[in-house]
Amino acid sequence: MIPRAEIAMVIMERGRQLGYWAVSPQIFTSMILVSAITCITSPLLLRPLLKKNSVKTIS
Repeated sequence: MIPRAEIAMVIMERGRQLGYWAVSPQIFTSMILVSAITCITSPLLLRPLLKKNSVKTIS
């Protein structure tokens, strides 16, 4: 995981432990989805960009 996502998930979990008033189940679920999507899609999007950039610097 991205370190920011790990920290965000720790904070969200602590908020969830405080109760519904701090972090609702909908917000907690949304945060999990955003973190998961970010962790999965970032490498997939960056790989072609890095390959494209490395070819230009070698030539």
